[in-house]
Amino acid sequence: MHQKHSWRRSFRRIVLGLCSALLPEITQATDLSEKLKTVYIANIVKFVTWPSEAKQIRFCLYSNSNIHTQSASLINLPIGGKRRLQVISNPEDYTLCNLVYWDSRSIQYRNMPTHPSVLEISDMPDALILGMDIQLKIIDNKMSFSIAQPNMKSSNFRISSKLLRLSKNGRKP
Repeated sequence: MHQKHSWRRSFRRIVLGLCSALLPEITQATDLSEKLKTVYIANIVKFVTWPSEAKQIRFCLYSNSNIHTQSASLINLPIGGKRRLQVISNPEDYTLCNLVYWDSRSIQYRNMPTHPSVLEISDMPDALILGMDIQLKIIDNKMSFSIAQPNMKSSNFRISSKLLRLSKNGRKP
Protein backbone atom coordinates (compact mmCIF):
# COMPACT_ATOMS: atom_id res chain seq x y z
CA MET A 1 0.00 0.00 0.00
CA HIS A 2 2.85 2.35 0.84
CA GLN A 3 4.49 1.70 -2.56
CA LYS A 4 1.24 2.52 -4.36
CA HIS A 5 0.97 5.95 -2.70
CA SER A 6 4.66 6.60 -3.24
CA TRP A 7 4.32 5.82 -6.96
CA ARG A 8 1.30 8.17 -7.27
CA ARG A 9 3.16 10.94 -5.45
CA SER A 10 6.15 10.50 -7.75
CA PHE A 11 3.93 10.50 -10.83
CA ARG A 12 2.21 13.71 -9.67
CA ARG A 13 5.58 15.37 -9.13
CA ILE A 14 6.75 14.36 -12.60
CA VAL A 15 3.56 15.68 -14.22
CA LEU A 16 3.76 18.89 -12.20
CA GLY A 17 7.42 19.30 -13.13
CA LEU A 18 6.71 18.78 -16.84
CA CYS A 19 3.82 21.24 -16.79
CA SER A 20 5.86 23.91 -15.06
CA ALA A 21 8.77 23.32 -17.46
CA LEU A 22 6.57 23.51 -20.57
CA LEU A 23 4.33 26.39 -19.49
CA PRO A 24 6.95 29.12 -20.11
CA GLU A 25 7.52 27.77 -23.64
CA ILE A 26 3.80 27.86 -24.40
CA THR A 27 3.54 31.41 -23.00
CA GLN A 28 6.64 32.42 -24.96
CA ALA A 29 5.18 31.05 -28.20
CA THR A 30 1.94 32.97 -27.61
CA ASP A 31 3.87 36.17 -26.87
CA LEU A 32 5.92 35.66 -30.02
CA SER A 33 2.85 35.23 -32.22
CA GLU A 34 1.30 38.36 -30.66
CA LYS A 35 4.49 40.29 -31.34
CA LEU A 36 4.58 39.03 -34.93
CA LYS A 37 0.98 40.07 -35.53
CA THR A 38 1.70 43.51 -34.08
CA VAL A 39 4.79 43.94 -36.29
CA TYR A 40 2.84 42.85 -39.37
CA ILE A 41 0.07 45.34 -38.62
CA ALA A 42 2.66 48.10 -38.12
CA ASN A 43 4.16 47.34 -41.52
CA ILE A 44 0.88 46.77 -43.37
CA VAL A 45 -0.47 50.22 -42.44
CA LYS A 46 2.56 51.81 -44.09
CA PHE A 47 1.47 50.36 -47.46
CA VAL A 48 -2.08 51.70 -47.33
CA THR A 49 -3.17 55.00 -48.84
CA TRP A 50 -5.68 56.27 -46.33
CA PRO A 51 -8.79 58.15 -47.47
CA SER A 52 -8.59 61.03 -45.00
CA GLU A 53 -5.94 63.71 -44.71
CA ALA A 54 -5.68 63.20 -40.96
CA LYS A 55 -2.27 63.25 -39.33
CA GLN A 56 -3.36 60.43 -37.02
CA ILE A 57 -4.59 57.03 -38.19
CA ARG A 58 -6.84 55.62 -35.48
CA PHE A 59 -6.05 51.95 -34.76
CA CYS A 60 -8.77 50.48 -32.56
CA LEU A 61 -8.79 47.23 -30.67
CA TYR A 62 -10.49 45.83 -27.64
CA SER A 63 -8.75 45.08 -24.34
CA ASN A 64 -9.64 41.40 -24.56
CA SER A 65 -7.96 40.97 -27.96
CA ASN A 66 -4.85 38.81 -28.08
CA ILE A 67 -2.52 41.62 -29.23
CA HIS A 68 -3.75 44.29 -26.81
CA THR A 69 -0.65 44.07 -24.61
CA GLN A 70 1.66 44.38 -27.61
CA SER A 71 -0.28 47.31 -29.10
CA ALA A 72 1.48 49.74 -26.75
CA SER A 73 4.51 49.48 -29.05
CA LEU A 74 2.42 51.01 -31.84
CA ILE A 75 1.44 54.20 -30.00
CA ASN A 76 2.45 57.25 -32.04
CA LEU A 77 4.30 55.06 -34.56
CA PRO A 78 5.26 57.01 -37.71
CA ILE A 79 3.60 55.39 -40.72
CA GLY A 80 4.70 57.72 -43.50
CA GLY A 81 3.67 61.08 -44.84
CA LYS A 82 3.88 62.75 -41.41
CA ARG A 83 1.17 60.40 -40.21
CA ARG A 84 1.27 58.54 -36.94
CA LEU A 85 -0.68 55.64 -35.52
CA GLN A 86 -2.99 56.47 -32.65
CA VAL A 87 -3.98 53.39 -30.61
CA ILE A 88 -7.49 53.46 -29.15
CA SER A 89 -8.60 50.77 -26.73
CA ASN A 90 -12.25 49.79 -26.41
CA PRO A 91 -13.81 52.34 -28.78
CA GLU A 92 -17.52 52.99 -28.31
CA ASP A 93 -18.01 53.22 -32.07
CA TYR A 94 -15.37 51.40 -34.10
CA THR A 95 -16.68 52.89 -37.36
CA LEU A 96 -14.91 56.12 -36.33
CA CYS A 97 -11.60 54.25 -36.49
CA ASN A 98 -9.41 53.90 -39.59
CA LEU A 99 -8.14 50.44 -38.67
CA VAL A 100 -9.61 47.72 -36.41
CA TYR A 101 -8.12 44.43 -35.26
CA TRP A 102 -10.50 41.54 -34.61
CA ASP A 103 -9.87 38.13 -33.09
CA SER A 104 -12.04 35.42 -31.56
CA ARG A 105 -12.10 37.31 -28.25
CA SER A 106 -13.14 40.71 -29.62
CA ILE A 107 -15.37 39.77 -32.57
CA GLN A 108 -18.41 40.09 -30.32
CA TYR A 109 -18.11 43.90 -30.64
CA ARG A 110 -18.36 43.87 -34.44
CA ASN A 111 -21.94 44.84 -35.16
CA MET A 112 -21.94 45.26 -38.93
CA PRO A 113 -20.47 43.11 -41.71
CA THR A 114 -18.22 45.75 -43.29
CA HIS A 115 -17.69 49.49 -43.28
CA PRO A 116 -16.05 51.19 -46.30
CA SER A 117 -13.86 53.56 -44.28
CA VAL A 118 -12.54 51.01 -41.75
CA LEU A 119 -9.69 48.67 -42.66
CA GLU A 120 -10.35 45.45 -40.75
CA ILE A 121 -7.53 43.04 -39.91
CA SER A 122 -8.07 39.69 -38.21
CA ASP A 123 -6.29 36.47 -37.34
CA MET A 124 -9.48 34.40 -37.39
CA PRO A 125 -9.55 31.51 -39.90
CA ASP A 126 -12.77 32.77 -41.51
CA ALA A 127 -11.83 36.48 -41.51
CA LEU A 128 -12.07 36.98 -45.28
CA ILE A 129 -15.38 35.11 -45.45
CA LEU A 130 -16.71 37.41 -42.71
CA GLY A 131 -15.87 40.39 -44.93
CA MET A 132 -12.68 41.57 -43.28
CA ASP A 133 -9.97 43.11 -45.43
CA ILE A 134 -6.77 41.39 -44.28
CA GLN A 135 -6.27 38.02 -42.62
CA LEU A 136 -3.10 37.25 -40.64
CA LYS A 137 -2.08 33.59 -40.57
CA ILE A 138 0.56 31.50 -38.88
CA ILE A 139 1.26 28.32 -40.84
CA ASP A 140 4.19 26.06 -39.97
CA ASN A 141 5.51 28.73 -37.59
CA LYS A 142 5.58 31.31 -40.40
CA MET A 143 3.50 34.46 -40.48
CA SER A 144 1.70 35.40 -43.67
CA PHE A 145 -1.34 37.40 -44.70
CA SER A 146 -4.06 37.44 -47.32
CA ILE A 147 -5.94 40.42 -48.68
CA ALA A 148 -9.59 40.39 -49.71
CA GLN A 149 -8.98 42.25 -52.95
CA PRO A 150 -12.67 42.70 -53.88
CA ASN A 151 -13.26 44.34 -50.48
CA MET A 152 -10.32 46.65 -51.00
CA LYS A 153 -11.55 47.76 -54.40
CA SER A 154 -14.95 48.71 -53.01
CA SER A 155 -13.53 50.57 -50.00
CA ASN A 156 -11.95 53.97 -49.69
CA PHE A 157 -8.43 52.50 -49.40
CA ARG A 158 -5.68 51.80 -51.84
CA ILE A 159 -3.24 49.02 -51.12
CA SER A 160 0.20 49.37 -52.64
CA SER A 161 1.17 46.89 -55.33
CA LYS A 162 4.16 45.85 -53.18
CA LEU A 163 1.86 44.76 -50.36
CA LEU A 164 -0.40 42.91 -52.79
CA ARG A 165 2.59 40.98 -54.15
CA LEU A 166 3.68 40.05 -50.62
CA SER A 167 0.26 38.70 -49.67
CA LYS A 168 -0.51 35.00 -50.01
CA ASN A 169 -3.14 35.73 -52.64
CA GLY A 170 -1.38 38.67 -54.29
CA ARG A 171 -0.57 36.88 -57.53
CA LYS A 172 -4.24 36.59 -58.52
CA PRO A 173 -6.70 34.69 -56.36
